[in-house]
Amino acid sequence: MLLGNGDGTFQAPIKTNTNAALTAIAAGDLNGDGKADVVGIFNNSLLVYLSNGDGTFAAGVPYSVPISPSANPIITVGDFNGDRKTDAAVSVPGQELVLLGNGDGTFQPVISSTGVAYPTEVVAGDFNGDGKLDLGISNQIVRLSCLPPT
Repeated sequence: MLLGNGDGTFQAPIKTNTNAALTAIAAGDLNGDGKADVVGIFNNSLLVYLSNGDGTFAAGVPYSVPISPSANPIITVGDFNGDRKTDAAVSVPGQELVLLGNGDGTFQPVISSTGVAYPTEVVAGDFNGDGKLDLGISNQIVRLSCLPPT
């Protein structure tokens, strides 16, 4: 963790051992205390690290997510059901997996929706102005080009 000095510079790194090689991370206030917490993916788990308020974090709490190890997940946080509690969306090929937050740093079981084939970047925003949070997803399409023989 690099705490900001408020002038565009940062303090020396503060380390919290996660005991996991996280493949994706995102930050948001998961328990309503005004401090940014962290969520990360490790294997088939979403790990929740609640902030201690000093740049360190409590031990990770795992939540099962049905993804393959090669899925290259992307995590986005936001209020996806309008209850003013931070939720987590995990984008993997073909699926959006949402864990609705309870407002205390815990999550409900996964809700699955159809996603895009090869998500590379994800942003949350109200893109159609209906007051509901949407996901904007960049989709990597792999194309093979064949040149005629010369």
